[in-house]
Parts: sequence; structure tokens; C-alpha cells
Amino acid sequence: MKLIVCGNHNPYFFNTVECREKALRELGHEVLFFDTRDYRLPGVMRQSCVWCQRWDVARNSRNLVELARREKPDICLVVGGNVAPEAVRELSSLGARTSLWTTDPPHDFKEVIRSAPAYDRVFCSGTEAMDILEAKAALQAPAVWLPFACDHGLHCPAELDSTDRLRYARDVAFVGSYYPNRAEMLEPLAEFEPGIWGPYWNRVGKRSPLRPFIHDQRVAHDEWRKIYTAAQVVVVVHYQDGITPCCQASPKLFESLACGAFVLCDEQRDAQSLFRDGEQVVYFRDAEDLYAKVQHYLAHPDERARIAAAGRQETLERHSWRVRMQQFLDEAAQ
Repeated sequence: MKLIVCGNHNPYFFNTVECREKALRELGHEVLFFDTRDYRLPGVMRQSCVWCQRWDVARNSRNLVELARREKPDICLVVGGNVAPEAVRELSSLGARTSLWTTDPPHDFKEVIRSAPAYDRVFCSGTEAMDILEAKAALQAPAVWLPFACDHGLHCPAELDSTDRLRYARDVAFVGSYYPNRAEMLEPLAEFEPGIWGPYWNRVGKRSPLRPFIHDQRVAHDEWRKIYTAAQVVVVVHYQDGITPCCQASPKLFESLACGAFVLCDEQRDAQSLFRDGEQVVYFRDAEDLYAKVQHYLAHPDERARIAAAGRQETLERHSWRVRMQQFLDEAAQ
């Protein structure tokens, strides 16, 4: 089967679009990549003017149609969006099955709501996107929930030498961008001298007890594998801003579990549907509960090891990108 996968490649790390492409190729399919962010207008212009954004998306979408006309794909998968609905309908007229797969939390879903009805099938990484689209978009078929996943080769325990252990070993580790809700959740853990890696953490308050433990930088996949492998406890705190609905399970949940980490995760709706509390991960309600559970599990290494092993097995068996992309193909080809 031939597919065009439309999305973007992140210059800083191997992202989930590339994971999808890799899994499809491993399943034996021919995959062509199309960059949906090949813009011509400056970002400031597109962000301030919806018509400028639509013009640039429409211009680039015509290139996608021309690619499909030459290559005659069986399926065209658009990850995230950024393809004009008129182009989606033209892709269908060329014989391609069209699919949209939403990814990020729905900060501004207006364009996705506008274009989603043009697709044959719509897939959502988070159930919050399903709720919005089913309420506001006249979809051709019910939306399908397909969460993020892990890659067996990319997301696995790292080999650590003495230098790595000195640099990365922590009782508690967190990897992810700064958001106020994350700082609020992590600050009570300062007494455990946690390791916190990720961009924008320089924004944390000047008096925050976390400041001595912050590594304000983007972390490449080889480095966070070492962080997850070296940590006694990995904390996953999902993005929340009190405005944007976000129920999806972060890629970091699957990736840290696949690396063999013991994971404490906030009570995120989608995560709770995927992994059993106390068996594969441990969930926490709030900062006080997180503190108590860090304290408990640091004192009980056998419990940590048992839960981490079960979490890794569940992730590799049921939540790999190969499994996820086969689920996608089974649905998209209908």
C-alpha cells in the first residue's frame, strides 16, 4: 500500500510523525512525506491574519494535490491539520482515502473543525478532540481514538556508564517543557533534589525551590532515555492551562514506560483508560498525593520494580507504533 503522510519533522528530535512513518514502513508499506508547514508568509503575519494563514495553507495544499496526482496513493494521512478542505476533497476525487489525525491539545480548533468534515476518517490522539469534533463538526464517520505510542527501537532502556550515572541519576526525574501547573506540582518535591529537564524552565519563579535542579534545555531522545533509565521515579505531569481541554495521554508516558521507568502520573483521563493504577503505573491526585507517593515508592524498590516491569510489558505489547499504525490502517482502509 502507498501512503502520503503529511505533517512536520521537528529539527530537535524524532517526533511522532516520524514514528508513524517508520512504523508504516516496517509494516511493509511505501511512505512519502509531505511537509504541511512549508509556509511562504512570515509567522507573525499568519498568526495575526486568519486569511493569510488560509492563503498559505491553500497554496501548500495545492502542492500536496499535485504530489498525489503523480504518486496515486491509496491513503493520504494528515497529522495535525494544515491542509485546506478543498484540497482534501480533491484528494478523494483522485481515489485516495483521506484521514486526519489530530495531535496537540485543542488550543485553537477552528480550522480543524472547518476541515474535518472533508476527510473520510478522523482520528484523535486525545478524547477531548473527539468530544469537540463530534459536537461541532459534521464528520463523515464517527471519530476514532488512537492515542500516542512507543517505538521498540527508539524507546528502550539505555546503557549507562559511570559518567552517565553521575550526570543523570536522580531519585525523581521530570522531562518536559515548563508550564505553571507542572511547577506547582513539582515544587513540593524539591527536598528530593529532583532532576528537571526541558525548555522554558527559566520562567519558573525566582524564589522557586526547583531552581537548583533545573536543566533548561531541549533534551534529545538519546539523552532522555538515559534520564528515564537512571531515575528511581519518573513523574509525568500533563499540560493544563485551565482553559484548553486536555485529556490525552502524553507521548512521554508511553516513552518512559517503554524505557523501563517506574512512573507516577497525574490522573489524566485517557491515561487512566490505558494503564491500571498500582499495576502498570501509579496515579496521583494533587501535589500532596504526589509527595506522599514519591516518599512511599522510594522506600519500596521491590514495588517500583514490579510496577515498572508490568508497565513496560503492557506498553510494548499494546501501545507500540506498529500496533497503532496497524489499527489506523484497519480503520482508514474501510
